[in-house]
Amino acid sequence: MGVGIAAPGVAERDELLEKWRTLRERPPPNHISRTLLIQILAFEMQAELVWRI
Repeated sequence: MGVGIAAPGVAERDELLEKWRTLRERPPPNHISRTLLIQILAFEMQAELVWRI
């Protein structure tokens, strides 16, 4: 199951890490918190939608 724009807050940590690798095309920092992952991914997904338009 993928992480959608509305679901980063309910995703498991492994799903968030995979989404990070997909969006950023590199591994996330080693000790990044789940909360910070959610915030960064939400921003990245929103930016991707805005710039697509």
